Amino acid sequence: MAHASRKSPQIQLRTAVLSIALSVTGMVLAGCTAPPDLGADGTPEIRDFGTPLPTVTPPSEPLDIVLAWIECEDECEPHLQAVVRLGPDATAILIQTVTEGPPPERLETMQRHLAQTYQELAAYGETHPEAALRIGTEEYVGFYLDNYDALYRIRSAQALVAIGDPQAFGALQEALRSAERQDVREALQEALRALGLAPPGAGSRVAAIIGGG
Repeated sequence: MAHASRKSPQIQLRTAVLSIALSVTGMVLAGCTAPPDLGADGTPEIRDFGTPLPTVTPPSEPLDIVLAWIECEDECEPHLQAVVRLGPDATAILIQTVTEGPPPERLETMQRHLAQTYQELAAYGETHPEAALRIGTEEYVGFYLDNYDALYRIRSAQALVAIGDPQAFGALQEALRSAERQDVREALQEALRALGLAPPGAGSRVAAIIGGG
């Protein structure tokens, strides 16, 4: 049990993943929003940039359920609970995403989305100097792809803790050995500690802590 003066590992994990999720989804997954212009009637006109990512039908297959949790933007607790209910079926997928990051097809989709978003933002900046981008395409795409990868690894670690499957311990150790980002390393370290403290079958209790903050 954590002392009152220290955040529990689960709450620390939740804080880390929220900071990454806001960085990724706030500007990318929902499209990038440019500064408003005033319309003819004096009201702001908001322009959204970037081709929206494909809408996802309600998940039914294990992979879809896991990805819905990893990429959710708000009210994520039901998605996490759905992953926990999958148990071992989710563990196998999460072990892969915590060690390898997003599936290649998801990464390619995000890369195309970011590249088009940059082009549209750059075009907007040509006529709106105050909104002009100060970085190049490669830096822009690379920055948000790196955040997207971190989001996958951190939320995968969260879900593995929530499930409480001991076989995840080795995958978390492997992921930690190869992790370069400090926030990802910290999240994996907290997950290892949390998994070591959580007895088998405590997944629902851990999930409640993560979801409820």
